[in-house]
Amino acid sequence: MLAVSWPRLTSSCELKFQEARLFTLGPGLSTISACPAPDPGCESARVSAGRRAGILRFLSYASGRVSAAVVNTASRSRRRAPGNTQERILDAAEALFARKGYQATSVGEVAGAVGIRSPSLYNHFRNKEALYRAVLERLLDRFAAPMEALAHGPITEERLLDWLDTIVRMHHANPNLARLLQHAALSGGPGTGELIERFFRPMMMRDPRLEQPGLRALGESGLQPWAVMAFNNLVMSYVTMAPMYRDLLGQDPFGEEALERQLALVRTLLLAVLRFDGAAGAGYPPAPTPSGIDEKR
Repeated sequence: MLAVSWPRLTSSCELKFQEARLFTLGPGLSTISACPAPDPGCESARVSAGRRAGILRFLSYASGRVSAAVVNTASRSRRRAPGNTQERILDAAEALFARKGYQATSVGEVAGAVGIRSPSLYNHFRNKEALYRAVLERLLDRFAAPMEALAHGPITEERLLDWLDTIVRMHHANPNLARLLQHAALSGGPGTGELIERFFRPMMMRDPRLEQPGLRALGESGLQPWAVMAFNNLVMSYVTMAPMYRDLLGQDPFGEEALERQLALVRTLLLAVLRFDGAAGAGYPPAPTPSGIDEKR
């Protein structure tokens, strides 16, 4: 709201102009209120129609400028809203943690990538560990969702293949989880225990709903955990190691053609396991069940 006072034309006026308030309705739209006319009997207080119109034109122009400034300020405020800044911090931290690992990444680097100072970052995250855990949780929310969805309902061959397709495409679209896990495996980092419990343990547990002969054979032989590790290596090691094979492949390992070839391979291997009708690990003693891995009830 813009407040404007009409000029005092003479000190002898019995009725002075009162404060005029300009209520901005939008750029170029305004109205004047609380602005009584001067006393007609006060000759020196008369304002020509032209001057009065000029003042009103100025106020209308000013209202448009003020409205535009308010709109621009609001737009900048939305861009700088805490939620948006927090997401930008998480995006930058995710990229840096995936590239350098937890130990080698500093809060200052993250703040610099966002375009803020370190003290501003601490307004959103208590310390580097809290930031890392938030990055990890956000990634796990995305990547654990397909497994959690698969757990609801019968686990058919078709649903398993759909789940596999989703997981492979997700890792191709965002290789940061695989890269972050690789750093965590080599040099550690906070939240590794929670990561294992949420992301890996569900795949290790024997589920009586798995009726495919190959999966039953893996469970009965105690080889399911090794099969899960091999599967994870097949999917996640691709996105961490494939760039090294770029020249050998003769194409972008993250391109659409390469993605379809990777999908064809993992589908072929999964179908071979699902339809295998024999004794898994034949000729070898049954593998012991790793401690802490239970059967789903």
